[in-house]
Amino acid sequence: MQMNIQRTIIGILSWLACLTASAQAQRFFNLTVEDVAIDSVLPQFSYAIPLGENYADSVYDLEIRYPEFIDMSKDDEALYNAITAEVPAALPEIHQQITIARKKGTLEFSLVPIVERGGKKQFLVSFMIALTSRPVSRSVRKAMQHAPAKSSRYAGHSVLPPANGQRFVYRPTASIS
Repeated sequence: MQMNIQRTIIGILSWLACLTASAQAQRFFNLTVEDVAIDSVLPQFSYAIPLGENYADSVYDLEIRYPEFIDMSKDDEALYNAITAEVPAALPEIHQQITIARKKGTLEFSLVPIVERGGKKQFLVSFMIALTSRPVSRSVRKAMQHAPAKSSRYAGHSVLPPANGQRFVYRPTASIS
């Protein structure tokens, strides 16, 4: 009897560990000096995380953890100030969007790896991105269910005749003078 209870508890804990691992993904990034160099534009770091087919049932949050910085040189600061007068935040702002290809979602994010800490401009050179997901709220889920189906967005028929492997070529008949 006690052995069955222990197995059940171990099984539940294993299941919870797997559930937590799938709900939170972590990725480490190390940027080189070339990755953060400023020339005529500010550096941009981008990455894509595959979400799979069930991407729409969750809301995704990204967080920067364990950031490491290096100070900008005077030349880099001069280039930064020539490009923008904006004072960078203490941590970069993460811009994210979900894209869909072949019915699978991908979370794309980007950031400018420049910060200002203690009055000094610095480059973010090493960090971890933590992805957490949580279920979509009931109100959003209901709104998604009542949205028009994709097939109802378009006309049921086309005004063009069937192509049967032919191409349509546009040739103007009048010249423009």
